[in-house]
Amino acid sequence: MKLRILLLAGLLLLLYSCNKEDVVIIPALGPNSLLKDTYPLDSARKQVMNGVYRVVSSTSMFGDYVVVKWNRTSLSFACNNGKHFIMEAGHLDSVVFLEGYWRDGYSDGTGLCSMHITKPEGGTTLVTGQGAQQIVIRGAFGNGNSLPDQALSLEYVRPFPEKLNAKKFLILAHRAGGRTSDLLPVSENSIEMIDFTEKLGSTGIEIDVRLSRINFRGDGECWVDREKLEGHFEHFTDGRRPSDYLDKRPHVYCFSLRPG
Repeated sequence: MKLRILLLAGLLLLLYSCNKEDVVIIPALGPNSLLKDTYPLDSARKQVMNGVYRVVSSTSMFGDYVVVKWNRTSLSFACNNGKHFIMEAGHLDSVVFLEGYWRDGYSDGTGLCSMHITKPEGGTTLVTGQGAQQIVIRGAFGNGNSLPDQALSLEYVRPFPEKLNAKKFLILAHRAGGRTSDLLPVSENSIEMIDFTEKLGSTGIEIDVRLSRINFRGDGECWVDREKLEGHFEHFTDGRRPSDYLDKRPHVYCFSLRPG
């Protein structure tokens, strides 16, 4: 009897340990999205949106200020309390539409967000390049997959410092973009995370890898997707040759995401 109980307990423990942890959903507007009918913003004018914005909202959940920054494909709002937004944008005439979702990095909190920039509040500047309007982003956010119903506005305060803009400013994402415990839709240190990380605003990655003889060419190059990453082994870690790591413990490497 005791043996049966022990075997049953062991089986239950095994099943529980193999149970996949829940993943936080990524909300989507679906058929309510307007972006499919819009045109992409010019790459140079996207940069005009980068900077620090004041949060105007009936709730304090996103703090008082956010940092807004474009990467190649998405627009990120970074709050100072662990929350962030991942947005996409397009324009119709001189109105800019933004859609995406917000996420709390410390919990499973998330929700839809839909915003816009009207013609007199920055739309003309962003679409035509004329004038120097003060940008105001207005809209609403929601919870989960519920449609946005809580007012939110962001008012442009200032650009990034010139000293920062003059440099090649890199944001390297730890574990290629996020921890598995963050309940992201992809796992840390994975190819899928490399594809996802740019949506979080990163321009490069730190990743743990283990080299083997089947992916070592002997010329200081890693067999990574050269369409996405760039860099040589000598630029990272402690300067040793790749052969020093063959069949040994995982080690840390950093790559920047290839422009374009």
